[in-house]
Amino acid sequence: MYQPPVGGEMSPEITPSPSYYSDVHPPPTFEQKPVVTRKPVPTKSQYEQVNPVPDGWQGFPEDKGFQWLPGLWTHIPIPGILAIIGALICVAGTIAVLVRSDGMPVTHWTLSPTVYIALMTTGTNMLTRFAFHEGNKISWWYRATRGGTLRDLHTRWESGDGFWGALGAGRNFNLVSLASLAATFIVIDQPLIQRASTIVPATSVGFVNVTASIAPEIPYGYTGYQYGRVVYEQVMTQPMITAFNDFNTQAPITTGFTGCKDQCTGYVNAGGLAAQCTTLTGPVAYLQSPKMDGVDISNNSYIAQSPFSVNFTLVPEEVYKNDTYYSGNSSSILMVVSYTTNASLGNCGGTLVTRTCKLKSATLRYPITLQQLGQNTTVRLGNITAGATIESFQPPGNKTISIDGGSDFDRWTLGGLYLAANSLFQANATYQWIGALGVQMNLLDTLSNQFLVTPTGNNTLYGLGIPASCSSNWTDPTNHIIESLNQIAFRVALNAAQFPFRNTTSPPAPQILMMYETRTINVFQSVYRYLAASTVLTVVCVALVLPTFAGWWELGRSVSLNPLETAKAFDAPLLNGPGSNAPLHELVRTMGMRNVRYGEVEGSANGLPRRELKLADPQELVRPTSGTVYQ
Repeated sequence: MYQPPVGGEMSPEITPSPSYYSDVHPPPTFEQKPVVTRKPVPTKSQYEQVNPVPDGWQGFPEDKGFQWLPGLWTHIPIPGILAIIGALICVAGTIAVLVRSDGMPVTHWTLSPTVYIALMTTGTNMLTRFAFHEGNKISWWYRATRGGTLRDLHTRWESGDGFWGALGAGRNFNLVSLASLAATFIVIDQPLIQRASTIVPATSVGFVNVTASIAPEIPYGYTGYQYGRVVYEQVMTQPMITAFNDFNTQAPITTGFTGCKDQCTGYVNAGGLAAQCTTLTGPVAYLQSPKMDGVDISNNSYIAQSPFSVNFTLVPEEVYKNDTYYSGNSSSILMVVSYTTNASLGNCGGTLVTRTCKLKSATLRYPITLQQLGQNTTVRLGNITAGATIESFQPPGNKTISIDGGSDFDRWTLGGLYLAANSLFQANATYQWIGALGVQMNLLDTLSNQFLVTPTGNNTLYGLGIPASCSSNWTDPTNHIIESLNQIAFRVALNAAQFPFRNTTSPPAPQILMMYETRTINVFQSVYRYLAASTVLTVVCVALVLPTFAGWWELGRSVSLNPLETAKAFDAPLLNGPGSNAPLHELVRTMGMRNVRYGEVEGSANGLPRRELKLADPQELVRPTSGTVYQ
């Protein structure tokens, strides 16, 4: 018995009789489908009028073809290989930038190393991705020539199309999938390499030239003014008062030096006091018992005597000239320091040390440290006693100008410093017998207390250390006094930078100092562990892309995944004709003028209408309609 086709369709060659149908075999039903009105297919002449082609093109001649030429050098993938080389060059460039910039000051780079690193890392990633796409083409066609299933070709294409396709390859995971993941994950090198260069503070050392505006000597008659005929009736001049007050308040020195950008150490010649000292040492007994031989009373016992004292005298110098001594035009300060050591309570005595120092105006080589703070350079003096040296002594002044005791109402070179010394450092500690209460000690000035050897005690009310009469010792204040007076003299020399030098009418020339500069600067620091991690990641990713180029030597032409080339390989009707081995540019040149559109095409199968969607001549299709089922 005849069996109708599945779905109730009837063969056009057989018409069953009415008796054939029954309850078991009901007659088929047919759905009335809408009729699609189409444009008539134009004739060849009409098509050529609508779609003109170049006059010189006649299509592929039937006998024309392209040779299949496999070989190592025939179709070498130059763009892909250059991309691989370029990516490795960018990696090397990144390493070079980080190594070169390590430890270099930030100011030496117009653009930060991170900018160059970012550019080269981006270039590495782009070139690696480009190389993967080039290798993916070769891998797809190489797989096609080796044979396989359409699923194999699809998996390779999908893996090359994006990250998710490669990740979802599953059992079909292949080298292309691995290379696709590598070309995607290579972007991790960006955050790694950006952390490979940081900015940190560092110390830079070297020599710099510093300009110093400072007087090499205290100018003649610059610090003191004498009223009348008495030498010691003097007052300080205005620049001396300024220097004296600044010293007392320890105001920072912020003028006179330029050229130091951070911290500089060195020496400068400036006015000061050179000390010539002599020392005498001997035993001393300050007070005797009020009764001598049980009868005599020593009146001297009630006179105060000093175990510690400092005194100053301003002395006009005598100049020997033409067999005659002249007073004036030069002066010095005489300082006498006395202090007691090895004190003994038994005889209220000890060892008395007396130092006599002559302080003369001179040029000293001061040790200094400059510190740049904002727009100001702060000057800090070093240890003058240990580090300063005497460069020269100041010669006497010109006799045509009366200074330093040459006449009444005179001006003194060291008069102001003498007044400062008396004000700050004159001292006189005393022991005095006061009868039944014994010996009384008086410490009425600063230095007597400052250089007293501190007595020992404990932290209780009646155990506190208290200086004892007759048994107290002092230390030598000479260096402290000379150091302090020279600090004042240094400030005076700064104030005198524009004052006429010696007997001239011009100020002294600025000094050019060679100083040792220590700068705190910002430098680039390369963190090599991040560089190593980024480099390893990049090289591994590039290495995983390389296998996709395997087999190019077995392909007979340059290949791509262009739709025209793959459609031609699948023998698409739209591309029917010769040129099966034509390279892409030939396909585009010869068939590129053909119009094409994706849409609905009506056909037939087994004599029944059939709707399909395909790429075809625009004249042969219509736009797809919503809800239509296409076969």
